[in-house]
Amino acid sequence: MADNKANCQGKAASFTNEFGDDYAEHSAVFAKDADAEHMEMMGVPVRDVIMPAIEEALRDLGGKALKEAKILEIGCGTGSILDVLRLEGANPDFLYGVDLNEKSVAIAKANHNFHVQLVEGYDYVLPGNPVLDIVLCKQCLNHVPPADYDEFFDKIRRLHPKYFIFTALMSVYLLRHLFGCSSSSKNTTKAPENPTSSPGDMQVQGFTTTPTGKKWSPMVARVSGGAAGSPKVKVKTDAVDDWPIIGFGGSVPEMPGWTMGNLSLSEEQRQPFFDMYFGDDGARYNFLRLCIHTTFDDYTFADVPDDFNLDHFDYNVTGDRENYKFQTVKKVQEMVPDLTIIGSAWSPPSWMKLGDHSMDGSPNPCLKRDPRYHQVWAKYLVTWVGSDHWLPSSAPLRSTHTRGLECQYGPSRSRMSRRTTSHKTGRLVSSSPRPNLPSFEITWAPL
Repeated sequence: MADNKANCQGKAASFTNEFGDDYAEHSAVFAKDADAEHMEMMGVPVRDVIMPAIEEALRDLGGKALKEAKILEIGCGTGSILDVLRLEGANPDFLYGVDLNEKSVAIAKANHNFHVQLVEGYDYVLPGNPVLDIVLCKQCLNHVPPADYDEFFDKIRRLHPKYFIFTALMSVYLLRHLFGCSSSSKNTTKAPENPTSSPGDMQVQGFTTTPTGKKWSPMVARVSGGAAGSPKVKVKTDAVDDWPIIGFGGSVPEMPGWTMGNLSLSEEQRQPFFDMYFGDDGARYNFLRLCIHTTFDDYTFADVPDDFNLDHFDYNVTGDRENYKFQTVKKVQEMVPDLTIIGSAWSPPSWMKLGDHSMDGSPNPCLKRDPRYHQVWAKYLVTWVGSDHWLPSSAPLRSTHTRGLECQYGPSRSRMSRRTTSHKTGRLVSSSPRPNLPSFEITWAPL
């Protein structure tokens, strides 16, 4: 058990250091231009991501001016995000940053005059012991081993910030923790027992948002179930246009499958992940957004140029099998019999795009002007369909300047593809902002 924990922490430390060094080298040229770095990685300026959260925090702090706010960024890297705050009006004397990576801190100190310090763990002291208004943690939690989560957040609590902002994705450490790096001698993670409560002391936790400014404000409704009864809770809304909620779910790009497929995990070790999202004691997701072909590895199911009949379509969905996405979806289907899959593509194959543009980004217009390419793209999607519904694009209104795989469609081109696609079932899809998603009756080997 001790060896297992040490091994997990060793992997975490090694990964953090390697990532930090690589990031520092890559980000050195962006140390004073976070927008350029974020545009390269994510397709949007970093200020468009950070500043709305900062501004909301300042409003909640009584309308405090940015130049008066004392802000700490945990995992500040080369200091580029703190520099955005400086450019937006923050006082450099009130900006603080800490990081575990020596290279990143050296670059930050060489380029900026705010407070940046190298730390070795979570027991650090900021110069002058400032009373912090905001603590910011952008994606740094991705590189914190789950075994350190308590210590990590305990340090933040001891800093007594008035506001804490963090963004995080499911990390390699979290996956390792779930699938083999726990403190259990069996190398698995057991879900905590559900807390019990007496029927007479039950309550419902809810949240509400109002036009007057409340955002996810908590509310508590107490219910009494009686000694032998089950409490019933009825929620009434004042919505004018009711939209039925028929389920909840998430997206399945390559990363979850690739991670599980490449960590040499047994089925027993993978199971907690599925239980957490799809199990009866978990989130019980019943929807999946399945990305059609690649999201980052540049593979499609029709890689032969000008194959307008799709004679070479890869019905074996080889790319999805190689990155374990296929196996992931099949596993979920076994657990959730009423699973609904929404399939959408980030980009057509390159040979269908104007100028044979790569899958990484898209021109505007996206598809070649020849109607054959619109028709074959629609046919490609119909051929792929083995799901309940289909979407013409992952993000049809997203800017074409985005550095990513999304392909933008104008209303007329999107309508052309939808008309071509839905012709197979004799149904015409509305081009209104609320299109009915067409379903298909296709005979094809299921995913």
